Amino acid sequence: MPAKKTTMLPEATEIGRVYTTQEVAELLKVTVRTVQDWIKTGKLPATRYGRVLRIRADDLAKFGKAVRGPA
Repeated sequence: MPAKKTTMLPEATEIGRVYTTQEVAELLKVTVRTVQDWIKTGKLPATRYGRVLRIRADDLAKFGKAVRGPA
């Protein structure tokens, strides 16, 4: 019997650190809904793996710099 194919998330080492919407919300001290709104409006890039959204660390860093503005 052939092995069942499963969709796996990429290894963290392949794409760098990734965060869930919950983790991003906790880091930025906002609600998960706010993070989802940022993703929906295109302000915060995210990748969907099935029903799960993931935010790359470098995208989160760029978003943080854009929100804070120039130092």
